[in-house]
Amino acid sequence: DQGGVATFNIQRPEAGKWYINAAGNGQGYYLNEWSAPNANDYMAGAWSAVIATELKSVGEYALGTFSAPYNVELPEGVSAYIAISSNATSLTLEELTLTENILPANTPVVLKSSDAGFYPMKQTATTASPIEKENLLAGTGTDRTLTPSSGAFILSQSNGETGFYNYTGSAIGVFKAYLPKTTADGEQI
Repeated sequence: DQGGVATFNIQRPEAGKWYINAAGNGQGYYLNEWSAPNANDYMAGAWSAVIATELKSVGEYALGTFSAPYNVELPEGVSAYIAISSNATSLTLEELTLTENILPANTPVVLKSSDAGFYPMKQTATTASPIEKENLLAGTGTDRTLTPSSGAFILSQSNGETGFYNYTGSAIGVFKAYLPKTTADGEQI
């Protein structure tokens, strides 16, 4: 309880954090979308949870991946990229030009921002046309986890280098994007 505001942070390690803050002002209870209580920033009479995805610092900027089965409004200062081509050692990304900053449902992307941190990915009812270009990235969608049967590359760092590296784990978390692996691929792209 911070000045009459009860704060609850529920963490889902495989997907980042869900930020939930209940605030009471004597006239009812409200749910904020942000991790810090703010009496002027709540959604009166509504309960809402927003998935937050983490962008990690990679030098001058921060990167992360994201995919959702619904349209989302990208946070200010965050740009989205699809993978348009690859070979055994490199991947070409192309920045999306989005109408009203709405990322269409089922569009796995690499996200970029100037600052590292957790970014809220707000579901929206605003319509968005599907991306027409071929996108080599795949997304985990609504599955809590994905077990890649033929292998996958995930965005990570190794020895100070950022790229898509061979994933040797058993499951990829929800709301993430990855690059499916072919038998000709090496250990990193």
